Amino acid sequence: MEQDAAMNSALAKQDYLYTLISRGGDASESQVIGSHVDNWLAPRDPSRVLGGMADAATHIVSLTVTEKGYCHNVVTQELDLTHPLIQHDLEPSNAGNPKSAVGYLTEALERRYVAGDKPFTVMSCDNIQCNGDMLSDLVQQFAAAKGGALGSASGLAGWIERTVAFPNTMVDRITPGAADADRQLLEKQFNLVDEVPVSCEPFLQWVVQENFVDGVRPAWEDAGALFTADVAPYEMMKLRLLNASHSVLAYTALLRGHELVHQAMADPLVRSHVKAYMSEVTPSVPNVPGIDLSDYKDTLIDRFSNTALPDTVHRLAEDGSMKMAGFAAPAIQQLLTDSKGSPDRLRAAELAVSCWVACIADPDISGLIKEPRQLELEPLAKAAMHGTGSGDASVWGFLELTIGAAIASDSGFRTGVHDVLNDMRKDGAANVVAQRVSKLGA
Repeated sequence: MEQDAAMNSALAKQDYLYTLISRGGDASESQVIGSHVDNWLAPRDPSRVLGGMADAATHIVSLTVTEKGYCHNVVTQELDLTHPLIQHDLEPSNAGNPKSAVGYLTEALERRYVAGDKPFTVMSCDNIQCNGDMLSDLVQQFAAAKGGALGSASGLAGWIERTVAFPNTMVDRITPGAADADRQLLEKQFNLVDEVPVSCEPFLQWVVQENFVDGVRPAWEDAGALFTADVAPYEMMKLRLLNASHSVLAYTALLRGHELVHQAMADPLVRSHVKAYMSEVTPSVPNVPGIDLSDYKDTLIDRFSNTALPDTVHRLAEDGSMKMAGFAAPAIQQLLTDSKGSPDRLRAAELAVSCWVACIADPDISGLIKEPRQLELEPLAKAAMHGTGSGDASVWGFLELTIGAAIASDSGFRTGVHDVLNDMRKDGAANVVAQRVSKLGA
């Protein structure tokens, strides 16, 4: 992206080397990473990027572009054909100058197809359930939208479906990004000057589906990666327990006035809400080979509480409409379906969604958070929060637009959120969080 120009320049000056700082407990470890050999800024040289991807010597193209980088509807999982980047890339006159990730992938694959070359493997590493399957669908939808012979089942779209491998993956490592303190630490403690270090936690888990074109891939298992035929259990465990709980933590902490994640986790109310939410959604997580979920959840609490890795609540709260739809909604919907009308409510989840609504409705909080759908969601959030018009209808509208019609249609869950927001309006959001969390029993 254009905003990556500074990183591009810094990496070039450093011969594409950077430092990885692993921080946990009282110790920090640093390692210079030498696997990068070049860094191309796509907006300034799209032909070079497309040429590299289309080169038959390239076997794997991987992506880490965040949830919003796929230009899709996170509720329906369909390609958003109204997205400006997608519309730009579908315009025939813009061939050779794509702007979206899906556009780059499709055009590079088209060049392979026309040349009669084998495709590359497309490997998504983003926090999206079944990320490979989803990306496969999006690229095929984009190819079909191009129309003509290329968009047909016997053309490019069909070739992609039949021959391109899109392995599902799960990557788990909290990586907030480096701050000035990290650069100072490197210079003082290790005598290294690095403009673009990466700061992370010691924990690392990478699970990859064994699905590559002609089986061609590096021996990443030598570095600790786990290859498996089915990534889904690992994905669901991580997305529903770690990623969703990160969002629960963030919105609860914002209403409690916290800025740093480890400080928020030292607040018994925030900590209790996170633990209660994890406990509540655990029945939606399948058995994971070699993993004890109780131990895994305890480890998550410890990781969230890591004082050596300063992470901000605002970072975790970014892109909430993407994260809540992708991480929390599938578990909530499954639990509502499985309960079959049980009177037991998802109290921690109802409170979590209510905290999210309250944050979007509060200009003092929302102004500090990057939310791509803020203008769209703010009126509904304010109406639901402040009871203007039909409160229940406003809650319904917000839930349907963000986490799906199935959840919005569940009268018990919708009423639960409505009741929490009513109490927040009367007693204040922070007070209601304290009152509600004390009743969760975590």
